[in-house]
Amino acid sequence: GGVLRTLLEGIAVAAVLLSPAMPETSKKIAAQLDLADKILFSKLPTVSNSIFSTGHTLNSPAPLFPKQEK
Repeated sequence: GGVLRTLLEGIAVAAVLLSPAMPETSKKIAAQLDLADKILFSKLPTVSNSIFSTGHTLNSPAPLFPKQEK
């Protein structure tokens, strides 16, 4: 559980860091992590204050960007 939690927290931090440049994509990432109501895009989560509790479930994955047709 520790490795996956660390990975998910890294993705959550990336969503916060991307939010100024890609706000809609950041919101999609937060929604897929089931953190849409927990992530404050003005404040980074810290390692000492984990945003993922034991038993946290993720929402269904979905593409972040539409497929580009040739």
